[in-house]
Amino acid sequence: MLHIKTGKGNAEMVKKLLVKLNIFDRHNSVQQDKNFVYFPVNINNNDKLNIKKLLEKNGSKIIDMPGLENRNNTDRTSFDALRKKINTNSYDVLGNIAIVEIREPGIKKEEITDFANHIMKINKSIKTILMKEGPVEGIYRIRKVGYIAGKKTYIARYIENHCLFTFDVRKTFFSVRLSYERTRIMKQVKEGENIVVMFAGIGPFAIEIAKAKPHTDIIAIEINPYAYKQMVYNIKINKTGNVIPILGDVKKVYIKFKGFADRIVMPLPKISTDFLDEVLFVAKNECIVHMYSFVDIDNFDSVIDKIKKHAKENGYKVIILFKRKVRGYSVKEEEIVIDYKIIKHKC
Repeated sequence: MLHIKTGKGNAEMVKKLLVKLNIFDRHNSVQQDKNFVYFPVNINNNDKLNIKKLLEKNGSKIIDMPGLENRNNTDRTSFDALRKKINTNSYDVLGNIAIVEIREPGIKKEEITDFANHIMKINKSIKTILMKEGPVEGIYRIRKVGYIAGKKTYIARYIENHCLFTFDVRKTFFSVRLSYERTRIMKQVKEGENIVVMFAGIGPFAIEIAKAKPHTDIIAIEINPYAYKQMVYNIKINKTGNVIPILGDVKKVYIKFKGFADRIVMPLPKISTDFLDEVLFVAKNECIVHMYSFVDIDNFDSVIDKIKKHAKENGYKVIILFKRKVRGYSVKEEEIVIDYKIIKHKC
């Protein structure tokens, strides 16, 4: 199984990073020898290369070695059998809440509850287990969830990049699986930039950038009134006054920010390419855009072609800077991110 090999001097820092990225495998024990520590991890193929690059900066690397069962997890066999039966390999951890997705129909309620109790036994910080009960739907991107076990609450308290976020998981969209992306973009931002985050939700992209780069000015636009309200609260508790929250539809409020942005973040993959006019209007003469989109498997070109076509029709230049698969979305689709640069002036 996969482990992260790191020097003992880096072990605490690396463990915090693995936990933050939600890839630390708590079902197996950490191993060590005279010079190195070996952290068990769960990494999907899409993220493996990016995580490898991230770890190489501090001399760590991904290796394959035999796992060692966690001695405290005496009923590991039972847990693995349940996980296999209900057809789920992972669950999303949002601080005090874990949300599972049951893919196998006909599973008994008692088995789901037993599985939930196992999760809370493995991870003591998780106090509540919820279950996905449908897809993300509607203009507010909301998913139905149901209570399974633990403390009955829907209010998550989630920490990422030294920022605390609180929100009702039933009333707003939030993806822990974008943690790597939020960190990646945050590290690219330079002090003094003007940034627009379209579809800002409860504020994770905007607030994490603002916390790390306090001399930036960030406009965060959100259409969901509840998400906007929580973003305002999260800005307050994280003391990120350089974020200006805007309640409204990007299609209607963008007009206020002509030529404002050095950088634009667009975490709305379903319809992001419908906002290319707004992006161009808000962008400075030179501007970096981070666009997320759903595409057919391995079909980056469909989005890149739309971006280039818009540039040609509107008289500006585009340079594709970066592209990667973010996560699988369905059997036929995946979420991708494309970073590109807008250059308005003639070259």
